[in-house]
Amino acid sequence: MTTTSELGKTVFGAYKSIEPGTESQLKLTYRLPIAVGQQLKQRVYRLQWQKQAGMQTPSISLAIDSPNRRPQSGDGLDNTARLSQSGISFSGPLAQDRAIAVRY
Repeated sequence: MTTTSELGKTVFGAYKSIEPGTESQLKLTYRLPIAVGQQLKQRVYRLQWQKQAGMQTPSISLAIDSPNRRPQSGDGLDNTARLSQSGISFSGPLAQDRAIAVRY
């Protein structure tokens, strides 16, 4: 997996061969940069998840763990988002780009 920066955004890239009629998973664990601390001081974390152009609608699973703060809401995640004491999780289709905001 490669990690780059484009237009002020962190971009992850990987090549994975998936045979027709099969499924596969790609798991990404990412430690946030120190600059995100400024967002958290404002009691919000923002994430822009973009669908690759021309790609069929993929299913995504997203978990944002925050052991020190209990999230109050998750904007941009539909009604299926689950709040817990230590984070928020979501699974569903990525039919369009998502602007996600987790508020604490």
